[in-house]
Amino acid sequence: MSQTWIEHHDRKILYSDYRGLTEKQMIENMELGYKMMHPCSGGVLVLVNVQGEFPIKIFMEHFSLSGRSKDAYMIAKLAAVGVKTGVMSIFLEEMSASKGITARLFNTEQEAKDWLIA
Repeated sequence: MSQTWIEHHDRKILYSDYRGLTEKQMIENMELGYKMMHPCSGGVLVLVNVQGEFPIKIFMEHFSLSGRSKDAYMIAKLAAVGVKTGVMSIFLEEMSASKGITARLFNTEQEAKDWLIA
């Protein structure tokens, strides 16, 4: 799967790459990201790359139905690069409102990384 810790200006960011994954792989990738966050005490910065086709409905359903929304409380800020559709915006707004996560969409990974560490 495609989850890794990266550093940007000496800050750790969990980088989640969903490009080219099947729906099943996306769910497995999300689960791996939560496992990687568990040793952290909270305040995790997350960069999600969803460029290209992205079945946001599957992602939203898994997030809500799996009970994983509780794990989202570990996330301090989430930057998404790619799909700037109404559905993705609504999903990020819902995460922000219900979980207190500061989330924003970006055109490039560099913009996203800079915003995450600001």
